[in-house]
Amino acid sequence: MAPTAETPAPLLRAETDPASRRLPVSTASKTKNGVLKLTFSKPEGSEDVVCQRITVTVPVGTECADLASSGETIDHNYEDQSRADWRIVPQLALTSVTFTCTPEVPGNQITFDAQRRFTLILSAIPVSRTPGYAPIVASARTAFADGDDWDDRPIYVDPVEKVMETPDSFFFRSFSCEKPQVENGDKTILRWEGSEAETEYYLWDGRSDTPTKVTGRSCETHALTDTTTFVLEARTKDADNQPVSHYLSTTITVKLPDIRAKTLTATDKVTVTDTFRADNTDNQKTWAGATTFEGDVTITGNNKLTVGGEIEAHSGVTIPPHKPLKVDTIRVPDSADSRKQVVFFSPVWLDNPGDDLTVKGAVNVDGKLAASGGVTIPSHKPLEVDTIRVPNSAGNRKQVVFNSPIWIDEQSLPAGTPAHLTVKGSVDVSRTLGVNGKATLGEVQVNGAARRGTQAMIAAGDSVSLESLYFTGKFLNGSGKQSHTDNSDVTGPAAFYRSYDGASKFKIAHR
Repeated sequence: MAPTAETPAPLLRAETDPASRRLPVSTASKTKNGVLKLTFSKPEGSEDVVCQRITVTVPVGTECADLASSGETIDHNYEDQSRADWRIVPQLALTSVTFTCTPEVPGNQITFDAQRRFTLILSAIPVSRTPGYAPIVASARTAFADGDDWDDRPIYVDPVEKVMETPDSFFFRSFSCEKPQVENGDKTILRWEGSEAETEYYLWDGRSDTPTKVTGRSCETHALTDTTTFVLEARTKDADNQPVSHYLSTTITVKLPDIRAKTLTATDKVTVTDTFRADNTDNQKTWAGATTFEGDVTITGNNKLTVGGEIEAHSGVTIPPHKPLKVDTIRVPDSADSRKQVVFFSPVWLDNPGDDLTVKGAVNVDGKLAASGGVTIPSHKPLEVDTIRVPNSAGNRKQVVFNSPIWIDEQSLPAGTPAHLTVKGSVDVSRTLGVNGKATLGEVQVNGAARRGTQAMIAAGDSVSLESLYFTGKFLNGSGKQSHTDNSDVTGPAAFYRSYDGASKFKIAHR
């Protein structure tokens, strides 16, 4: 490190042993151990220097700027021409190892004069596999012998060159990975040994259709999410100067990998402990055969579940509140084990006016059945009800219209309860009102003719007083409203009639 305005000028210098300036790199099959020798002295012709300590830092790692792959195995020693004792203490860090050298002499400081040389010897250095230049950082706490200007001053050290041993002929071997197994999403380093001259290397990473050209003798993988096989291609030329390729491969496994496959067939079952997620970003259908889910199945967003066959829900199908169930046909199979029942807990409506709701069985409504367009019962089909109630609210017509005969089934009522039709309003009959049994009536108003066959008549029960009968309008012969007095001994069903056309009084005849 050269001095700057912020760093003091060095008072000592360091010289690297020629054998330590170039060290061969390790390979996948063999670790190369190097030796680093650094000799410290004062520059020739300068004043004597007093030193309290010298520190040397070696970079550790796998990059081209790292000298050692590990700092734990490095041995240390020293030489001092004056035979002074020194204490050397290594200190490991994540990316380096620092050696602190202190003289063990009275006052804990030693003088560098023209004759003193101190040599730090670091041996058994596991040289990293990547060729390059590794910087060595050194400093010394020094001062001039006749002064008191103590300071930690940097000392420049030539970087160590790491080189690949190159044989005379082509070779290609030892393709491996630094970590044979990684966590999902982690990376690792690939390394190999091979010729440098007239050789190019290409890496197939298992993802792309074309390889990537790589330099040096190592490279970092991409983030791995599944077990991947890497193929390394070495391109060179043969004796006839024709292109030739050589291949090596290595596989890296991933813990809890992602699986990407065009087709996945499970002969037994597929178990998902967290979430089974179907990704349809490529707009292709995601489907499965017979599939059993022991938990909930959620389709997010506005995505759809399309089923070409049938959906069987043994415990029912629940639609969330305010969400419609849009179907073409709901069919309940006619099975002996089926309840043949569809239950709605919210209103049911059909979007289009022409849509029909067809039920071949029964419709049970615990609340109200509202039909804004009316309820139509097909011809010759009964409408069986207990009570028809028309609500008395503003805007309602309060009207029940029957386009077919109405009958009351005595057997459908509880034992002892007579069948009856109760109308609290009016009954408008556009054609014929036929009563086969008894009819208990209050006041009866007839705006037209009351007939029995072709005869104008009114049939009354025993409890009806003839004097309570009141006619409006015209009789059959065109005469107006009349009165009668000859009724004192009349009992049972009876009828009015005229003895001749134009008679002013009526006669009463028993039926």
